[in-house]
Amino acid sequence: MNQKIYLDLNIYYNIHETNDKGFPKIKELFLKSKKEFYYSHGITEELIGLNSYNHMSSLIDEITKKRVILPVKDNFLTTKVESMERSIDRCLKTNTKETIKQTADLKFNNQRINRETNKEVFPKDYGNISSKNAHQVWETEIIKNAINNYLPVLNEHVKEACKELYEIQLKTLSFDELIGLTNDPEVPQLIFDPIIEILSDMLNDCGYGYDKSEETTNSGIYDTAHLNMGRYCDLILTCDKRFKMKGEAIYSLLNIGTKIAVIPECKIESRLVEVPIFSNEDIVIEELNKYV
Repeated sequence: MNQKIYLDLNIYYNIHETNDKGFPKIKELFLKSKKEFYYSHGITEELIGLNSYNHMSSLIDEITKKRVILPVKDNFLTTKVESMERSIDRCLKTNTKETIKQTADLKFNNQRINRETNKEVFPKDYGNISSKNAHQVWETEIIKNAINNYLPVLNEHVKEACKELYEIQLKTLSFDELIGLTNDPEVPQLIFDPIIEILSDMLNDCGYGYDKSEETTNSGIYDTAHLNMGRYCDLILTCDKRFKMKGEAIYSLLNIGTKIAVIPECKIESRLVEVPIFSNEDIVIEELNKYV
């Protein structure tokens, strides 16, 4: 069975940028690969949010052969063959751009306040948290405190999902019980989505791979969708070290076997427009060859 690889949006941007500037080797590497590459509705929605879908859609179709991962509210994940054009049309009908922007602004301000509080209350943990690996971070006092703070919200989301899906009133669960729900391979998306989102919020509050600006917080909201959809695959490729850091911690806690690898961003000098220089081509291709 061919390895399934989910590509973060920044990977597609790097393929597009290098090919557009006259360096086709990276695109050719993906096109010649025997691996199966996937995109998701999260990629489509992020492109719509950035108003970048017109010049990227054909590239994504070409790289993925139109393989898309889709969420199913009352099931797990499904895949189908669907062009970016069709995916864009569908997502535009429920355009979430403004809602996500408003949510990102609110999250950024709240998380900044929470980080300041955590920095004062847990100075040692806060100062050292970036040195913790994906397993160790969940054992810190600062994270355990965040778990207690977020537990009522997490229960509320899961209860609402169960009421909508099954018309049942779920009892209040412990954190371990809530995380245990994700061990079921058929756990509905309506339950899985808020768990990943809230775990990401916890890590942000505690300074672990946190989003440092409103722009990256906006991108971070889409990152939770990429983590959710990407777990269908064997591997996620990204250029974002913060995404890898938080993603590995969340996958570790939820016992998700999907790996995450970081590829260096392509450095193209465009000051000499007629002769652009791709300064780290060998490094990028060497890293890609490990996975693609």
